[in-house]
Amino acid sequence: MFTSIFDFHIYQRDKKPNVDLSTAVLRTEIQQEQEQVSKEIMEDRKILIKAAIVRVMKMRNRLDNQQLFVEVSQQLISRFEPPASVFKICVELLIELEYMKLAEDEKDSYE
Repeated sequence: MFTSIFDFHIYQRDKKPNVDLSTAVLRTEIQQEQEQVSKEIMEDRKILIKAAIVRVMKMRNRLDNQQLFVEVSQQLISRFEPPASVFKICVELLIELEYMKLAEDEKDSYE
């Protein structure tokens, strides 16, 4: 009589771990794409902020910094809320390009 015993190792693991690199590459590509999109959005917003500043200054001719920021924010609030740091950069750029200038008698006003 022959009796045979078979032992199957169903849960045997490989000695080499399987690493899926495609997800890591995909994550970095997605992250780079998101950074690029956010940069493009910020550039578009800077253009809108500068245009709003020019419109307000044409209407008012003279405003201080806080009033200008409030009026520009009111114009752009339906699209986005302009950050103060970006607003400041846009004002400085418009002064450089001579679209507006600092008032001579008041340090915080623009003409």
